[in-house]
Amino acid sequence: MTSLQIAEITGKTHSNVMRDIRNILEQLEEKHKFNFELMFKITKLGNNAERKDPYYLLTKKDCLLLASGYDANLRAKIINRWEELEENKRELSRKREKSLLSKI
Repeated sequence: MTSLQIAEITGKTHSNVMRDIRNILEQLEEKHKFNFELMFKITKLGNNAERKDPYYLLTKKDCLLLASGYDANLRAKIINRWEELEENKRELSRKREKSLLSKI
């Protein structure tokens, strides 16, 4: 999940979600293994110019750490979204397995 998606799910501004992630990264000790991966969304502008907007790619563990600082309703929205993503992944695996078995 991305910081952009977290902002959309929670109704927070993306800049506030980014701030929350930066605060976590400043506080975390190096011994804790988290993967907040900084990415850039590139938007093409006129005259061959482009704008790079930062966002974070978060693992489930990263999302849960971030959500732990939010109120219960926002935490629930993030957790529910992860459950949807995991169920979609399981469903794809089941379909792939059925497809492979039908070819045998």
